[in-house]
Amino acid sequence: MPSLILYGLIALAIASAFGATYWKGREAGKEVIRAELQPQITACEGREKGLQGQIEVQNRAVASLKAEGDARVKRAQDGLKTAQDRSRAVQAESARLRDLAGKPSGGACPAAEAVKAIRDGLK
Repeated sequence: MPSLILYGLIALAIASAFGATYWKGREAGKEVIRAELQPQITACEGREKGLQGQIEVQNRAVASLKAEGDARVKRAQDGLKTAQDRSRAVQAESARLRDLAGKPSGGACPAAEAVKAIRDGLK
């Protein structure tokens, strides 16, 4: 039985040695791959920064165009409101004049009365 434990310990030591070697080799492989890919990573980061700058410029342009469009819409709405107010005023005046045209005048024409007064003064 003690020899079985001893063999188990030896097997465990060998397995851990192989595991450590495997782990070190794996980490070294990662470093090699990372070193090989670093130029590509750097290039991608540069492109990302360039594209980010373009996106920011486009976002500012879109915001500017949106503000301009909102201002135009506001001006158009104000113009429409003014036109509607004026149209209502014109319609009210038109209705008032129609009402006046349909009613008979309350008396003689003021011009006719003035002419009559002048004629009477000349006699």
